[in-house]
Amino acid sequence: MAAEVTRLGRELLQQLIDEFNRLGCIVLEADTDGIYLSSPEYFANPNVLLVKMGGVLPQGIELEFDGSYTAMFCYKAKNYALYDGQKVVLRGSALRSRGIEPYLKKLSDQLIKYLIGALPESPVSFLVEYRKQIAAQDLPVNMVSKSEVLSQNPEAYASNMAAGGKPRRASAEVALKMNPQPRMGDRVSYFILPKEKGQTSDWQRARPLADYDKVKAPYDPKYYLKKLDDWETRYGTFLGLKPEGGVQGELL
Repeated sequence: MAAEVTRLGRELLQQLIDEFNRLGCIVLEADTDGIYLSSPEYFANPNVLLVKMGGVLPQGIELEFDGSYTAMFCYKAKNYALYDGQKVVLRGSALRSRGIEPYLKKLSDQLIKYLIGALPESPVSFLVEYRKQIAAQDLPVNMVSKSEVLSQNPEAYASNMAAGGKPRRASAEVALKMNPQPRMGDRVSYFILPKEKGQTSDWQRARPLADYDKVKAPYDPKYYLKKLDDWETRYGTFLGLKPEGGVQGELL
């Protein structure tokens, strides 16, 4: 029964898309939750369009106009940004930059707002400036530090690791170094030290934010510059920059 309902829903959605196209509209995003489209002809009079679409709908089903937006950025299926001239609305997990370093979050937020016309300045200028500041370690450590919520108490994590548990987590390793130790549910912020011989993982180089010292305990510029390289590779095409390898990934 559920499969049949899904099939009928998809068929109706395709019929609606075909009819919108026939009426000169450009469908931007469509799923069973709704359809986003571009139409200069009907933008100011959406109800006229709804009336014309009535012949496609089976009895008992109606289309509703849910609002209009001045711009839309379609990243991929079910992941897009809407701008009504005042605020930006994000849909989909790929466009939500949670749990990443603040400098990368600022780049991603700037990218979206620039592409939909909410901000005039391209994130390219930020990208260039961040490279200079990180290389000189002039970017404040709180801009490169990562923040995570502990999923277990430090002593429980230590017991699990002692028993051969995996994987090790940078935030949990940092919690073990803190005094007093944070508890499960607390947020822990940390940065990554320069790599030393034998260190292959982030958790080996993660240190509490309070331990930062530009001379004695600096962050690793190469590590954070590499993250900028990865960001540019993923999103450079949206800014007219040619990414190395031509690979487009998800928003961080």
